[in-house]
Amino acid sequence: MNTLIQQLEHHAIEPQSYYRRFENDFPAASSEQTPPTSWAEVGKRCALLALPFVSLYRPFGTGISLSMGAVRSLTSALAAWGAGQKGALRECATSLVQMALATLSVVATVFSFTAGLFLITGVDTLTSGAAVVQHLAAGNWHEAFEELLQTGVGVFYCAGMFAGHLEIVLLTSLLQGALSLFQARKELAAGRFPEAIAKVVMSGLRLHQAKNTFHSIQRRDFLLSIEAYRKLSEQVRKGREEIAHLSDSALGDLSVVVKDKEVVLQDAQGRTYSFGSHFHGYGEGLVKGANLTFRQVQVEGINKIELSFKVNHVFRTRLQQAIQGMQGLGASELKEMLAISHSHASDIHIQEKNSQLGPDTGPHISDLATEIKLDGLGTITVGSSPKVINLYDRVTVQLDEGKSLYAWHETLSFLDLDTALHASSQEDLTRLKIGHLFRTICPREATPFERTDAFFTLPIEELKQQIIAQAPGMKEAFQQYLDKMREEEILPGRVRYAIPGLTEQSRALGARGLVAAVTGADSNAMLFDRVGSMLTMGMLSTEMRYSNGINTSGLNLTGDFFTGGADSVYAQMITEKNCADHMALNSLFYIGRVKMMLSLDAFEMGSYQSFYCAFGWRGPSSLYTDRPSLFEFIQQHSQYATSSHELCFKERIPPHLIQGIIVEDTHTRDALVDYLKARNIIQKNAAGEEMLLGHSVEQFIHVGTHASEELFA
Repeated sequence: MNTLIQQLEHHAIEPQSYYRRFENDFPAASSEQTPPTSWAEVGKRCALLALPFVSLYRPFGTGISLSMGAVRSLTSALAAWGAGQKGALRECATSLVQMALATLSVVATVFSFTAGLFLITGVDTLTSGAAVVQHLAAGNWHEAFEELLQTGVGVFYCAGMFAGHLEIVLLTSLLQGALSLFQARKELAAGRFPEAIAKVVMSGLRLHQAKNTFHSIQRRDFLLSIEAYRKLSEQVRKGREEIAHLSDSALGDLSVVVKDKEVVLQDAQGRTYSFGSHFHGYGEGLVKGANLTFRQVQVEGINKIELSFKVNHVFRTRLQQAIQGMQGLGASELKEMLAISHSHASDIHIQEKNSQLGPDTGPHISDLATEIKLDGLGTITVGSSPKVINLYDRVTVQLDEGKSLYAWHETLSFLDLDTALHASSQEDLTRLKIGHLFRTICPREATPFERTDAFFTLPIEELKQQIIAQAPGMKEAFQQYLDKMREEEILPGRVRYAIPGLTEQSRALGARGLVAAVTGADSNAMLFDRVGSMLTMGMLSTEMRYSNGINTSGLNLTGDFFTGGADSVYAQMITEKNCADHMALNSLFYIGRVKMMLSLDAFEMGSYQSFYCAFGWRGPSSLYTDRPSLFEFIQQHSQYATSSHELCFKERIPPHLIQGIIVEDTHTRDALVDYLKARNIIQKNAAGEEMLLGHSVEQFIHVGTHASEELFA
């Protein structure tokens, strides 16, 4: 029921005026039992006189709905009891149903004022509709007409809450005014002068509301004649109404789901870090890798849920256009359009701000983020400088903890990012795999093509044919690899698609191993701590470290955010020729007293590579757009090795891909072993053998200074 109420609350529009058939909340008048001059009847008349006017003050609305709902429940219960005592089973059943509906409306109001009002108005409208038929059958024409007006008011009042069209609101006010005048005539004929006067006054108020609504319609039509405001109105409508796909979303109650799927890793010191909660298979073509990350954060003492993801190049261009369009809106007209469009946001503030890379005390880059604050919903932050490659396509959204998924959808809709919450279709995921394979096998052709609309819009078979036309070698690649590609988790819930077979092909072309130097340590204690943390947490990119509160830098603090390599783990390759030549390991560009040995299986997760050290350069130049494919790189590097080459692997190398450690001497080896034992990273198995990541310590930690087949077997 909570999901249904959330959906109704989000879609329904809080009406401009409060409407309720208060006479249905009290017992029906009975001259036989209750004299008109009794205190009960006088109190009822006073309440029915005052309540319609008191309810015009919106802050009283929720209290009135709850109290009068309770009164109706009690009235219905007493009526059911009385009917049961008389043996009038039909009347008893009717009263019990009314009691249940009144109670349900009270419960609904607790969760949502609008939902409760919608429910009770719907019940009263159905009752009025039935009364019209009964009065017509009995020939009571005046009563039938009054109930017909009541039915019309109820229908249009509910329609106004559901659709929000100002024309419906205008018609509702006009019908309410007409109904009050008709009732005033009836009260006057019965000599009930206070009630007659009250009805006339209420009619005037309703007609005044109709006049204001008419002016709002004129103002709306004027604003909608301007393209920017028409676009804003469409975004608001989409955010409020296009929500059917969320009803069965696996994201569900985000506060609960985020907590349940939280990924927590521990470093060598036993310190724990939250890496958020990861969800794969969302965003259609919008979200890079179809991966979303949610986390619980605290901003100025307020608990919030934060969503982060990256957008593909085509969509980043559209996102920039959406931001610029919103920046061009006038402040007063913007607020007016939001109100007229029934947005849950009351105002929008856009500013440039510093971009903090970490959740706590991470490094900062100045003036490189645009913050869009939607009052009443949440905040969207988007990288604003194309020069900072790793932040420019990053989107971060924060909403107060407890906000429904529908509020998230509406917030994202303001910048046309709402598809981030759409579950990706099988075609979307196949397209993702095709792009990954294309970049791996033919990067020169893939890079420009994947930044076009055609890549995201062509049907799969047409897409494959288009790719083959540009790179004929992809025909064989599709046949050999595409159907075998499988999901592999970088972190629990965070997925990349592995390409089985690349390991064997790489080895056949001459690759023997991958090494990554452990850098940035000033002492043995710091060096061993980094090695131990890599063994427990995996090797993490700069961006992943800073985004998750691990403020440990590598060779530089923030420079790789500008080159584009901040989301990569760097390694260098050892070839068959290197082993035959017994190449000195310290001749490699990345130097460290400890080197992590990585499995060639890392190639299957995807990489990009360069013959020269460029800190993962992905900026404008031929260095990235003209980069070699993996196979081309291995073949050329095997013949003409460069010490400064680099291979970049996305975000994280999990511990299971670390297959050994190389140290320069036995002294370093013994000290490292002692450290890892003290940290309980080295443990004994049932046979008493010391083990590390499933291998014996003797087989895992090597002393070596030169490449050899034995070392990289």
